[in-house]
Amino acid sequence: MPAPSHLLTVLTPDRRGIIAGITALLEELDVGLLALSQTVVHDWFTVLISVDVPATVETDVLRDKVQAQIGPE
Repeated sequence: MPAPSHLLTVLTPDRRGIIAGITALLEELDVGLLALSQTVVHDWFTVLISVDVPATVETDVLRDKVQAQIGPE
């Protein structure tokens, strides 16, 4: 397994489709998903995703797109 270039952390109110939305976004950006861990605590969904971000994707753009995908706080 390649070494991750980034660790993506998401904390958001729990709802259906969070992982589906994030993984679709990662695929769209050609970001490699290496490992994923998730949990729900008191209606809050937390996910840690080890990713390999290509040099063509700026981390600020990735962050903004993930935030748009999961919705407002």
